Amino acid sequence: MRILGSWGDAYSAYGNDEAPMVVSYSTDQVYANRADQDMDRHQIRFLNDQAYANPEGMAQFADTDSPGLAKSFMEFMLRPEVQAEIAVRNVAFPAITDAEFGDEHAEYEQYAQVPPEAVSFSYDELRGNLQGWIEEWSRQIAGN
Repeated sequence: MRILGSWGDAYSAYGNDEAPMVVSYSTDQVYANRADQDMDRHQIRFLNDQAYANPEGMAQFADTDSPGLAKSFMEFMLRPEVQAEIAVRNVAFPAITDAEFGDEHAEYEQYAQVPPEAVSFSYDELRGNLQGWIEEWSRQIAGN
């Protein structure tokens, strides 16, 4: 096993045949198809039918002078057609379950693979465990 400095480094090593596999996103085939990559090489597998969720979020600043504008912007961003466009452009999953992709985004819907079970952690779980997990991971990697 080899761990590189970033996801980009690992993905490049895989793309240059310097690594037999890469841990990536389950939307990887969307990107690979757009880049005319060999789709036989870009197969997605879910360990135990699970994959980590990678949610993106936004929030209003508590002391904003424009709470109505902030609320309107968030409502706009959560519209089904906007979420679909963001997902397609970012090669990620939408933040809502009823995004409206339409025929123009058939490629995205064909290649983005939703895991049977998304794994995520709450803020409290992360806050209470993150440092220990990082230390444990560091010891494991240093031992290999």
